[in-house]
Amino acid sequence: TSKMRTVLVIAVLVGCAYALPTPEHDEDDKPCCSRSNTRLNSQFVHLNRLTAEIQALSDAVDARNKASDGVSHTIGALSRQIVSLEGTGCDEHSFQCGGNQKRCIAASQVCDGFEDCPNSYDESDLACEALVQAGDIWEGAPSYDRCTQREPYKARIVIKSVTDREFFHPIVKVDAQLLFYAKTQNFKAVSNLPGHGTYEFGSRTLTFPPPEDDNLAFVANFDFADNDHMHAYVVRASTGEKCAMFVLHKVKAG
Repeated sequence: TSKMRTVLVIAVLVGCAYALPTPEHDEDDKPCCSRSNTRLNSQFVHLNRLTAEIQALSDAVDARNKASDGVSHTIGALSRQIVSLEGTGCDEHSFQCGGNQKRCIAASQVCDGFEDCPNSYDESDLACEALVQAGDIWEGAPSYDRCTQREPYKARIVIKSVTDREFFHPIVKVDAQLLFYAKTQNFKAVSNLPGHGTYEFGSRTLTFPPPEDDNLAFVANFDFADNDHMHAYVVRASTGEKCAMFVLHKVKAG
């Protein structure tokens, strides 16, 4: 719009420059600038009206998109709440397509670029949204602990980065800090462990292999009705036993 106005102004000024009376013209010749100014003002009014209409249309589209996103997230939250109460009917390594004709597919088929569910839910934006983002901070207290030597009273996960894997899109790489807070009668201690793991879309699972020699992995499942809580387990990598559990909530979004 500003460029168009500039062009119009230049055109009018050039026209006026050529049309101004020269010494051999009569003084009664009418200058063009007044007529050009009238036309220019009319163009300004027209352009301003078009600009306002375009902005109003853009605002309406943005409002509809936000409303649509809100409806999608509400539907997703309700679906997860139903699943948390009734179960999915699929095993822990499978993904429930949902819809009228429920079907289980392998979790590794979710967000792989191919529609395996009859309703295409496995490739939808809702299914392919990583529930951890760089900058997220999660923390919480243990529900039970039968295996850690530290016996922490609080665990914290600080997500440092989330990156796509080049050749396998159902899983993204996650780097994080795993912080465990412990205390005795005399002092408090914080263990800061490196976490180099993955997030799988199909199972909604965040997994960190054992960062130490104790063979204890850290596995978190987003199995609540919302995406701001998770069950995080300390797992014996050799047997799969869940020997400690923390309920973590998001305290900061990235």
